[in-house]
Amino acid sequence: MGCASACGLGGSCGLTGGGCASGGSCGAGGCGSDAPAGALRDVVGVTFNNSAKTYYHDSTGLALEQGEPVVVETDRGEAFAVVVQPTGPSRKFAGVKGLKRVLRRANARDLAASAGKKQREEEALRFCQARVRQRRLDMKLVHAEEDFDRKKLTFVFTAEARVDFRDLVKELAHQFRSRIEMRQIGPRDEAKVLGGYGDCGRPLCCTTFLKEFAPISIRMARRQGLSLNPTKISGRCGRLKCCLKYEDTGDERRRGAA
Repeated sequence: MGCASACGLGGSCGLTGGGCASGGSCGAGGCGSDAPAGALRDVVGVTFNNSAKTYYHDSTGLALEQGEPVVVETDRGEAFAVVVQPTGPSRKFAGVKGLKRVLRRANARDLAASAGKKQREEEALRFCQARVRQRRLDMKLVHAEEDFDRKKLTFVFTAEARVDFRDLVKELAHQFRSRIEMRQIGPRDEAKVLGGYGDCGRPLCCTTFLKEFAPISIRMARRQGLSLNPTKISGRCGRLKCCLKYEDTGDERRRGAA
């Protein structure tokens, strides 16, 4: 199947997968791409903050190996990362516009900055946790993250209801002399950030490959004949397991329609 026909159907292109509908490759890196036919781009896979999720960056001019520390571009500026997939030629990303670049291999100064950043984040988290307890705010801090340029400090938290943390933010800004951001996330996002293993013994899906959380219902477990015991079908986040959707056929809906 050619690129034009695959795109017209919104499907994949040959064995490369993707197609227009999924933004994947179509010989030259995607339908409507400006890349010439057969074009390749050197790409490397990296992770941030020991996360299991892989992000892909342009590594043109750098032959990077697995485990190497690097400094890369992000939407928020420079960031420290570790290579998990070595540099290799890619058609899929050949025509992707705006793909972030690997700026350099991490040098001694970058490594020292990363170590200092981690230490400051741990100290900031402990300080903020103490102030949250002191102010009796109904919120649970998940982690603190400092930008590589040290201009912003973000505190990620969960809460059951709206929290007035304006005075807390003022105290944090005064303490750390930095711009403060408070970011609220849900239970599933908390599990994604903290990571861990599921009942299956494998790393959580949300920390490895899931890009978004699909709606999950108890009917999915019922259709598959699974135990409806909440402890059996709930994940680390306390919500229904994302994997309930993987083998859900929707037979019940089809029978109802018939």
